[in-house]
Amino acid sequence: MHYPSDCGKPHDINNGKVTRGSWTFESTVNYTCNNGYHTVDVTTLKCNSSGLWNNNPPNCTGNCLTNIAC
Repeated sequence: MHYPSDCGKPHDINNGKVTRGSWTFESTVNYTCNNGYHTVDVTTLKCNSSGLWNNNPPNCTGNCLTNIAC
């Protein structure tokens, strides 16, 4: 069976960052939110056999107690 060589660069996110590493089949990347921000979304994405990341990147939103952007 032939699998794609990689899924390509994962998307950057506002108010957070993604680990830079391998983007090949079955590899994973992790997202973290900056201080003062959080997410309830999935933070680990996996490169699947279709050559796509298995989920959308998370959205990091402000913590209303510590961030005046709320």
